[in-house]
Amino acid sequence: MKKAIPTNHKRITSLLLAGMMTCSLPLTGCSNAKPASSDPTKATASGTTAPTKAAPTTEAPTAIAPTDPEVRKNISLNDQYNTFTLEALKRSIAATEENVMISPLSMMLALSMTANGANGETAKEMLSVLGGDMTMEELNQLLNTYSASLPSTAEAKLSIANSIWYKDHPEVVIREDFLSKNQRYYSADIFPAPFDGSTVDAINNWVKGKTDGMIDKLLDELNPDTRLVLVNAILFDGQWAEQYYDHQISKLTFTDARGKSKIVEQMCSEENYYLSDKDCTGFMKLYKGGKYAFVGLLPDAESTPDKLIANMTPDSLKNLLANAKNREVHVRIPKFTFDYGTSVKAILQDMGMVQAFDKDLADFSKLSEKEQIFISDVIHKTRVEVTEKGTRAAAATAVIGDAVSCVMPEEPINVFLDRPFVFMIVDTQQNLPIFIGRVNSIEEE
Repeated sequence: MKKAIPTNHKRITSLLLAGMMTCSLPLTGCSNAKPASSDPTKATASGTTAPTKAAPTTEAPTAIAPTDPEVRKNISLNDQYNTFTLEALKRSIAATEENVMISPLSMMLALSMTANGANGETAKEMLSVLGGDMTMEELNQLLNTYSASLPSTAEAKLSIANSIWYKDHPEVVIREDFLSKNQRYYSADIFPAPFDGSTVDAINNWVKGKTDGMIDKLLDELNPDTRLVLVNAILFDGQWAEQYYDHQISKLTFTDARGKSKIVEQMCSEENYYLSDKDCTGFMKLYKGGKYAFVGLLPDAESTPDKLIANMTPDSLKNLLANAKNREVHVRIPKFTFDYGTSVKAILQDMGMVQAFDKDLADFSKLSEKEQIFISDVIHKTRVEVTEKGTRAAAATAVIGDAVSCVMPEEPINVFLDRPFVFMIVDTQQNLPIFIGRVNSIEEE
């Protein structure tokens, strides 16, 4: 175990990660990089404006493919991604009976950006949770390649944005290598800012712009010790390949996790991708273009979503999605909308990311030249809207230092999401869940 840096030699500050997903870290000092523009109101890519005295130090480059083809050939992101997804989801649903949705991709991107500043045992723990047996360079390359491979069209939009905000103060010195790596692999915009109320507004506006208004407030305030905020934002806005018409929508019964029946609008259709294993039945419903799909999983009659998720393994999840059968399945999907937000600090600690949150042991010496940094909290926020037109979903994470008629025949197969269920939004090329969640209840119409 590394020796703690004496507090009388280096001031200890907290780190904040915020966004959709966002990461923020508290630092004291200025980046050595010089602003590319002196215009403090220069518009960002989202159309929002940067705050006063917070012009980006550099324009974020377009995401580039890794330079080492052997990494892409010999190492797969899929297994570790599914491991992280399930470990985070299992712990998230254990903490509440409410509806839950997380974005594992958002979490991994923000935390991986942060991990580029970690050293020693802190780096080992973060990398173990995020990348398993990978090196940091391999994880950076694979996340870069995967993010760049995700298609986006007008009818099935997926946007990913990253930014780093740091306190604009002469004593704050952030290592240039940390900034350059996050620009190279994560196309991160860099913003120096005063870290007062205007910075909170600026970060919230950035997140709001990048999530098309779905997440309009990520942060309430910044702790005086917060010096750096790393933000990742992911937005999915997909139209169904086959949209629902009025005659396919009926008010039917949904029985929630507490056994209470409600009348909700349910969308009825015939789909062609059937999923099943020993614990559940389900389906895939494609969005336009076929590159993304909504997945609905209904636990066996005597089971629950929590038991279904508890029994899932990375291999069983991969096999379930990879072995979709081309078979007609009659489907009912309730319309639903909900917001979810929580601190995932305890979840990450339970997964093995411990030292990063310890003010005495955290080692982010690859991030700051002067101060000892630690992560005080990680906040994750998401929102999902499923309607007859399609699905919109967004996620934000902050790491803080400091629906054919509904009267259907019994055959061939019915999968009616009329009781608690698991859902995902997956990319159909790699069959990885970009969003995954559990629905226990639906608002009554």
